Amino acid sequence: MTALRTTRSSYVAVKVAAAVLLLSTIAVSRSAAARIASTLEYTVAEELPTGSVVGDVKRDLDLKSEYGENELSRLRFQLRRLSDESNALFSVDERSGVITTARRIDRDQMCHAPTHCDVTIDITVSPTNYFRLIRVVVHVADLNDNR
Repeated sequence: MTALRTTRSSYVAVKVAAAVLLLSTIAVSRSAAARIASTLEYTVAEELPTGSVVGDVKRDLDLKSEYGENELSRLRFQLRRLSDESNALFSVDERSGVITTARRIDRDQMCHAPTHCDVTIDITVSPTNYFRLIRVVVHVADLNDNR
């Protein structure tokens, strides 16, 4: 009988932990939707080599003045998955917040609109007490004007 009570209490504990995790996930999702804190826009030329700098999130949002030097070193940056295509094009350095090209961008293959070619990525800033979502729109300029 004692083993049965232990099994039931373990089962209940697991269910409670799962419910708490689910509620935490929902709360983070809601706060993420409400906390697109900033939008940055950059323009890059198509066909830049891999590793070309697109922008610097820390500098361009002036996070140093917002958080101070000591807190700034605690921030971590990460791409949030929007689509396989947008995530394959760019990367962000976890510590510096510098966005770079992850591969050569061929505007003519990627975008079918003759007038504009935009790629949207979201970057999260963590840890949790600093959490914010930064929307980044990268305009890809057509260099060889094949349109």
